Amino acid sequence: MPLSESPELDSLLERKLANFRDFQKEQEGVWDTVNGAYLVSRGLVSAVAKDGVLPAGGSHRLTMWQTVLNYQMESFFLLIDRRLDEGLALLRMAAELARDVGRISDDATLVDTWLNRVNGKAQKNAYRDAFRFSDSDRIEVYVHKLYDLASTFGIHGHTLTSSSLQPNRLSPDGKVFALGVPDVEVYRTIEIWLAAFFPLQELCHRVFRVTGGATVVQAGLHYDQMRKAFDDVFAMYRESLQKLDADVLAGLH
Repeated sequence: MPLSESPELDSLLERKLANFRDFQKEQEGVWDTVNGAYLVSRGLVSAVAKDGVLPAGGSHRLTMWQTVLNYQMESFFLLIDRRLDEGLALLRMAAELARDVGRISDDATLVDTWLNRVNGKAQKNAYRDAFRFSDSDRIEVYVHKLYDLASTFGIHGHTLTSSSLQPNRLSPDGKVFALGVPDVEVYRTIEIWLAAFFPLQELCHRVFRVTGGATVVQAGLHYDQMRKAFDDVFAMYRESLQKLDADVLAGLH
């Protein structure tokens, strides 16, 4: 179908692309750093797959890990597109699934519990009992807090985007305001996303890195280098938000 025959979809697509371009221009350092984080995380997934030596339940955990990474990246683009509720809801899903990868890493027999969780009340209860955040683990307790934060703002709210709307332009006749989500609200939710990226990845890959071969070790070195650079950029990003009084993670630590 020619583009001229789908003006509404064309307009929607152009708006999305404009949001992406604007963020890329205004937050070039964040954009490039997220690109690097995605690259090394995807590289680590590929290295585990290429190693070919997976522990019990490893194949299923690898697939779950890939899904976590996909959720995270789709969440990033939703937030940039100013769809704040949906972006945080998907980040919550990523955190939940990363937690489940961690539980199966602890006990490979839990794969069946995870797969059967939708087959009845008893199976659902068994899943809920087994798949909980371990708050004695330093990474999981942090991810748990991020999960709760994303739940409050995203899944259980449904109003973050609408409550953030502000007038951003006036109609030619001066009678009607157009509403939009301001940049600062996008930056606030991106802060949550950035805080979650590597902790979620660590829940997924840490057992693989212990048992992996030379390919995984090499990919892990690149991953660790990128994480340090990521943390440095994130620290600067939070400083900028604090100056805007928009830091939502101040009480998290």
